[in-house]
Amino acid sequence: MGKSSIRLVFLYAGKYNSTDSYTIFTESNINSLSNASAFVICCTDKYAVYSMGPYTELINAIASQAAILKSKSKQFYVGIPCISAPAGYSATDRTRDYGLLKPYILAVKTKLTQNNTWASCAGFYWTNERVFDTVNASSPMSNQHVQLMNDIAYVIRNDPNSGINKDFIWSPYLGFNSDYYNITNNLGIVANKTSIFNTIFLQSQYYFTPESGAWNQSTRTGVPAANLELAYKSALDNKVYNYASATTPSGEVVVGSSKTGNTMIGANIECDNYLNSQNPLYAPYYIAQAAKYKPLLMTSGKPFIAYGGSHDGIIGFQLYKPVDKFYQDGTYRSPLA
Repeated sequence: MGKSSIRLVFLYAGKYNSTDSYTIFTESNINSLSNASAFVICCTDKYAVYSMGPYTELINAIASQAAILKSKSKQFYVGIPCISAPAGYSATDRTRDYGLLKPYILAVKTKLTQNNTWASCAGFYWTNERVFDTVNASSPMSNQHVQLMNDIAYVIRNDPNSGINKDFIWSPYLGFNSDYYNITNNLGIVANKTSIFNTIFLQSQYYFTPESGAWNQSTRTGVPAANLELAYKSALDNKVYNYASATTPSGEVVVGSSKTGNTMIGANIECDNYLNSQNPLYAPYYIAQAAKYKPLLMTSGKPFIAYGGSHDGIIGFQLYKPVDKFYQDGTYRSPLA
């Protein structure tokens, strides 16, 4: 298949707390990520920042970033504000959130049409990174959070009245700590048994092991090292695997026994500011990611997305160096080099 044609990078826009906003990425900043094929203009995952809206400031920030990406002939996806979807998410919650998010999507289309960047928009990105409660493989839509994602997917991909007709993508994290099995099982059902998303990019969480701790079976805390293999195998085979049982993170089985949906499975190459400030501790984990994923990128043509934090991380801490180098040839370059 050759090298992947889908090599995305997250760019944060809008506010990250009640008063402060992310720094916009300039044309020069985008030039430093020349091996990225497109970008995701994402927003904070802190629900309290936008909660019930309004989203005017966020949409304006997205439009400003979109104009710069268009000037560099780069396509982009637009992040959808985070919803509050913990355990116990109900049909009432779903109705409320649909009433907020559909108008947001339509307002983004209007704004990007006005500033002549809508044609460069490839689609939308679902910001929430996991599904709570239980997702049933035989009836995924019985979970109200999954049903909301499906409703939003219709607005973006199929609704003739909205006229969006774009792709819908997601980058959930594989499970860690005591709920590791259920987290992965839920996302695996969405990936394998529905066609809600065009592409799902799996976060292995492996890079964040120094922060979260290595897996401890007795306390069921930390990140299972096997998550990296789980993400790799899922992307390679284009179907999401989970561990053989909830008892211990070992063995691999296809979630729901088979993949019946059309979703493409890819991987998320993860790093953050610590790769610079605590390089000796974090670099081995990033290097291991890159080495594991190189065949997926360079020969198997699998889709990728890169997380490097905000402008402070990507530009200030020079994470564009390892990100762009990985997208160039699948190898590692230190941000300190």
